[in-house]
Amino acid sequence: MKRTYRYTIVFEKDEDGVLIVSVPALPGCHSYGRTVEEAEQNIQEAILCYPEGLLEVGEDIPREKELRFPVTKPIQVSLAV
Repeated sequence: MKRTYRYTIVFEKDEDGVLIVSVPALPGCHSYGRTVEEAEQNIQEAILCYPEGLLEVGEDIPREKELRFPVTKPIQVSLAV
């Protein structure tokens, strides 16, 4: 039986411009890519592999938790400098 899981992914850019992507609900689940598309594809592959280790030791697959604070959201402002 297949179940659908929905996860939030977080992108950060390192000093070399590489996008590091992680899944807060899945500790240790990280990947990277040079573009958003590549990073997203890579993290999807990592997410697909993540449950294998959990199931081997009898643990449940984590679900996304309810939205907690603080929530971050980028905004754009114009500053007179």
